[in-house]
Amino acid sequence: MEAKEIFDEVIASEEMQTLFGISKESLKDERWEGTTNNHVIEYIKDIINGVEHRRGDSSIYQALLKKKP
Repeated sequence: MEAKEIFDEVIASEEMQTLFGISKESLKDERWEGTTNNHVIEYIKDIINGVEHRRGDSSIYQALLKKKP
């Protein structure tokens, strides 16, 4: 499964809505390409991208800390 497919699956999950309090309406407009103002979505993209490129957990974590909103 490619990163875009994983992203689409995560975004479509009901858990996303419940866990982060993001409405289904706002999630349907999210795309893998480009950026968004929603920091949770950007974090998810960074994590998926990091795993796809075989970066270590600590490397992904450090990148997320630098991106802190």
